[in-house]
Amino acid sequence: MSEYYELVPLDPIQKLERELLELKQLLKKEKEKKEEKIESNNIDLEPFVKTTLELQMKISELVVAVNDLTKEIKKLVEILKEAAVEEITKEEASENNNNVDLAKTISQTLEKYLGNLNQRFEILEKQNNKIIELLNDISKKLEKKEEKKVLPPVPPKPLLPPPPINKI
Repeated sequence: MSEYYELVPLDPIQKLERELLELKQLLKKEKEKKEEKIESNNIDLEPFVKTTLELQMKISELVVAVNDLTKEIKKLVEILKEAAVEEITKEEASENNNNVDLAKTISQTLEKYLGNLNQRFEILEKQNNKIIELLNDISKKLEKKEEKKVLPPVPPKPLLPPPPINKI
């Protein structure tokens, strides 16, 4: 032990102790805030990616189904045209003119309807392709965010020692 002792008032020491305690509490609060921010940024993106992929698969299936449906409708129209022509050939000559006109009218109506239907299918196909593009973009963005989401926490700066007490 040292043989020299000095009398020092307690007020400055107590003040330094309070300041040190306040700094420790402030550091603890800042640490908690940083941890909360890190946790809030760590969103689980896996469900979004999974849903995006499922939607892309369903849209692809819909495009194929729409194309198949269009082909089948075209086949049906051709069958109806052939049936109308066969029916006309069986009728009498006087009725033949009326039936030919009727067949032409039916044929024109069907072609007009199918033309509108084909236009709608083309619009639907374009919209589905646009949705696929958007879902791909979302998927890429989610993957980029997932790559960025794990960041190491920043270590706290060390506290500086208190200034020396002047001896008077």
